[in-house]
Amino acid sequence: MVLLPVGERVAGGIVTASPPEWVRAAAPQIEPDYVDLFTMTTPLEETAEGWARAFFGDVPSPSEWLIWRAVLGLGLASGPSPETIAGWRVGAREPAWIRLDTGSRALTCHLIVRVDDGSVMLATLLRYDRPLRGLQWRILSTVHRALVPRIFADAEAALRENAGPPGGSDHRS
Repeated sequence: MVLLPVGERVAGGIVTASPPEWVRAAAPQIEPDYVDLFTMTTPLEETAEGWARAFFGDVPSPSEWLIWRAVLGLGLASGPSPETIAGWRVGAREPAWIRLDTGSRALTCHLIVRVDDGSVMLATLLRYDRPLRGLQWRILSTVHRALVPRIFADAEAALRENAGPPGGSDHRS
């Protein structure tokens, strides 16, 4: 794993051949061509699904729709649902992690969010089912890796705001 300095509290890495065991366990059905992993330390206690919804929302934003659907051709569900996050299907849930799945005829994609003792992690796994997607993703991945620290910061801010004042009631679901 090559660690990339991406921020004060966010560490990012690219794993090309051997993702960590927890990533393999969460997505055993895919032999990825691309894996990246970002980790942020945080004092917030939130579920993996809570973080995933804070990262991406219940439905894709216009920019997510543009990148995921229009550029990458990924299949996304429309409308909010307990079984989707930002149009991605919830493929598996465990207490410490959640896996989001989508794809196209040319690309298989998984996002895995994991919480663990004062940190939250986001892994992106891609399998190129057509060689052209690998070339396209090499270009888009630089944008992706630049955006992820902002996604972490925005999600943490939203979760703090939704938590309310210390000692107050917690309205998260």
